[in-house]
Order: sequence, then structure tokens, then C-alpha cells
Amino acid sequence: MENFRDREVVLGIRPEFIALTEEDMKESAHWQQVQAWVDVVEPSGSRTFVHLSVGNQHRMVAEADTVKVMHLRPGSELPIWFDGRRIHLFDPEKEHRLMSTAQK
Repeated sequence: MENFRDREVVLGIRPEFIALTEEDMKESAHWQQVQAWVDVVEPSGSRTFVHLSVGNQHRMVAEADTVKVMHLRPGSELPIWFDGRRIHLFDPEKEHRLMSTAQK
């Protein structure tokens, strides 16, 4: 990842690889924490999609067990974790993938 220092990139990660609680992390050494704010909580049966803001312009969607996130409301602030083994970096102008840490 040194090749991308001081370069603007877009981070991509699937919703199922974003954890909203510490208990959802597996092999925690690979998980990175950031602070996020809840924009929308979208229940969908046993799973809920939580739309998040990180910083001023970064948006993410996490997928979580509905029971674990029933307390979340728009505007809530919470730490989130993402699995560093599952990220993709994209060029924001050309929109092509620069690299991936996702396991095959």
C-alpha cells in the first residue's frame, strides 16, 4: 500500500465485511477501526443495512444482524471496523481497480 501514499484513491469494501460491533470481528488483527455516523437504518428482515458517513464525503453501507443494530438511529456516532483483507482500491478518475487485498 506504500505505492498509494499521498495519492487519492477510492476504498471499496462489501457491506458484509464491515463490522458494527466488536463481537462481529473475526481474527481481529486484520480489522481496522474508523469513526462513522449513521445516515439511514434499513431493516430487511433478519439483516439490516446501515448507511454510514465517514468524514465529510465518504459513504459506506454495512450489513448487520438486525437484533444487534436495533438501537441505531440516524445521527448516531459509532466506531466501525472493516476487514483489511477484503478491500479494493480504485482510481477515482479512471474508475479502474488499482489493487485488491481480497482473498480468492
